[in-house]
Amino acid sequence: MIPIIQRENENGEPRDEIFGVQIFEAHPAAVKISKKDTCIVEIVTDAETKKQAEALQQLLDRIRQ
Repeated sequence: MIPIIQRENENGEPRDEIFGVQIFEAHPAAVKISKKDTCIVEIVTDAETKKQAEALQQLLDRIRQ
């Protein structure tokens, strides 16, 4: 579990957050990790930004194929 702490920008508004998650050295050893071992996570505060994030994720998915 990853706790999410809401922070505000300099205008006092909630801000978007972006972070990456990478899986490595999985246990037990029988677990197989694919080439897609990394995921970019973006937490957005409005619908327009969410659309942009989805478009970016689609582009990243195409690049990784």
